[in-house]
Formats: sequence, C-alpha cells, structure tokens
Amino acid sequence: MIVNSIRGTGKQVVFTDMADVIATYGGTHQPAYDGSWDYEWHGSSDLASAISMLANGWDAGRRTVDAVVGSLESELQTVAHDMVQEMVYDTAGAYPDMGRYMEGEPECMVQYMPTPDTTSGQVTRILVDNGASAKYSADWMTKRAGAVAALVHVLGMVGKSVEVWIASPVTINGKHHDTVVCVHRAGTPLNVDSIAFALGHPSMLRRIMFEARYDKTTGHGAAGHTQPHIAETLDYVQPHIVIQRAENEPSTVPDPVDKPLEWVRFQLDKLGLLEFASA
Repeated sequence: MIVNSIRGTGKQVVFTDMADVIATYGGTHQPAYDGSWDYEWHGSSDLASAISMLANGWDAGRRTVDAVVGSLESELQTVAHDMVQEMVYDTAGAYPDMGRYMEGEPECMVQYMPTPDTTSGQVTRILVDNGASAKYSADWMTKRAGAVAALVHVLGMVGKSVEVWIASPVTINGKHHDTVVCVHRAGTPLNVDSIAFALGHPSMLRRIMFEARYDKTTGHGAAGHTQPHIAETLDYVQPHIVIQRAENEPSTVPDPVDKPLEWVRFQLDKLGLLEFASA
C-alpha cells in the first residue's frame, strides 16, 4: 500500500494489485471501520469475510461475468476484425492493387491485418469508478463488470496490453480522498474473479475501500461526497479510457448492461481502434 498526500490535507491510497489489498487487510489486521450494521448493504458480515471472497473467489460474480463475456464471444470476434488494420501486400489477399498488378508485381494482392501493440511498454489503461448510487443494484454492477471484462478480452484478441484500475474519489469534511487499486495488470491472464469482485461486489467499496479511507481518530471517512476522477489519480494512472461512477456517465455512453456490445464498440472507437463507430 502506498499513501500519498494530495491537496494539502487529502490522501490518496494506492494498492498496486489485488494481492496488495489482501496482504494489507488480511491476516491479523484489525479493522478501523466497524460497519457491523446492514449485511446486505455492505455485501458481507465484516472486512475479513470480504478479504476471503477476494482471495478465494466470488462464485456468483464470476459466473455472471463469464456469462456476459461468453454471450458476446462471436460478436467480439467480429469487432476484432473491425479494428483499425494495416494494409499488407502479398501474392494472395482480399483484392488486387491494380497499379501493382499492371506493373507485373507478384505481391499485388491487398489484405488487412490487425495492428497489435508492438511498442515496448505500451499499455492501454482503463480507469473505472467502481461506485454507484443506491438505484443501481448489485446485479447491475456485476454485469457492468462483465462488459469491462469483455472490453479487456477483445483488446487482448488483437494483441493489446491492458491494465484495469478502479478508484473511488470523495470529499470528506472538505478533505479529498481517493482509493486507487490496480485490478488487472498488463501482460497477465484475465482474472475474472478480480474483475467481478472489484467492479461488481459492494464489499469492494463498502468494506475494503471504506477501510482505506477511514480515520479512526475522528470517526470520519467511510461515506463521502462523490467526485469525478481527480487530477492526482488521472496523473498517477494515466488512463486511456475513463469510466465514471455509474450515475455520472454521460447519456451519450451506451448502457454497459442493456447494450454491452454497443458499449464495448463505443470504448474502442474512443481509442481510435475501429474503422466504424457502429456495427
């Protein structure tokens, strides 16, 4: 865990991966935030239970995310073919280049190949505010996690290296606080358990992230006034895609639960990776 001071008396808490969260709050850690009330709202009985689910997997969430990605598999294959591609000349291909053909050039046929990231260290970073108001159900949040997993999946199909981060920026008594967690590291297999729990389970926010922001000496810090992603976190993560808290997303963004394929294509188009914005 890394703690950075921001905006005077504010605090930014960074977890470099999910193992960092488990190491920090597992074992003999004594919670500062009580949260013994309302099991359903918190999603677990206590912090230890939340950490156990994070470490051992959340079966229901994984099944939901797998179902979303699986239902889109064939469509995602099509989307992958719509990625911005590189024109290649060969002896066989989609159609002839008449200029090269008339000149007698054997490699006169044109085909388009997906252009993967080949630049060393180049990573596509996705930053998600994993919070949502009470009108968004836990099921909605988990299915949104499925849409994010589908986006990571299709980027991987064409050789993109992807990282997924979550953050929960708030102000508490006038002080800024942001908890930032890397959920999926570039170059590692897609961990559906981590994606499902981090983006879809209320305990990630209301147990783990509340614990990170809680000040035991004042009794303040669990709930706060939500904010857009703040400059300090944007500077730290340097995201290419920013997904705001559910109720703060503009109306121009397709609903990731009702229209997950449109949402995936929308995000890819923002990255400049689609030849066409719609199917």
